[in-house]
Amino acid sequence: MKKKKYLTWLHSNQDKHLQEYKAAKNEVRRLIKTENNNAWDQHCQQIGTLIGGKRCYEVWKFIRSLKISNKDKLHISIIEPEEWKDHYANLLQVKRTEYRDESPKKNIKVQSEKVEIGVEITKKVVMSMKTGKSSGPEGIYTEMLKNGSERLTKVQIKIRSGRDGRTEDLLEHREESMFQMK
Repeated sequence: MKKKKYLTWLHSNQDKHLQEYKAAKNEVRRLIKTENNNAWDQHCQQIGTLIGGKRCYEVWKFIRSLKISNKDKLHISIIEPEEWKDHYANLLQVKRTEYRDESPKKNIKVQSEKVEIGVEITKKVVMSMKTGKSSGPEGIYTEMLKNGSERLTKVQIKIRSGRDGRTEDLLEHREESMFQMK
């Protein structure tokens, strides 16, 4: 019940579904708390009957047995290796219902002012990048960009400002490669 509401909230990201999930989570917490309280009330009643006796060792014997017997009362069912294998094989499939995107693809056009990217800005941004990391899925290390020539800087400016005719092709290729990874 709680997991289904959580998955619907993740998929839709609406406040209504978030409130339903929080209500289900609180209900589960309340049920667990009442069950734990009932179990401890029963244990306390049993201890109370033993305390009335002349011998105190019976109480401690009962408390020790509680520690040992609670380990067995966890109700953990052992899952067979085949079931684990099937479960994780299903999780790794792309065709799962949770990850299907049934919504139609929309081409969203954003109009904005053109921003001129200069050599100084590009050099400043490249120098502020972390060393030893690659920037994006292309795997170009920042050391190569930092120690590059003026020509490399100009190529970066062309690509980032969209003056290169191949920019759209690069973006389409990047989207295709991202979908292949999934």
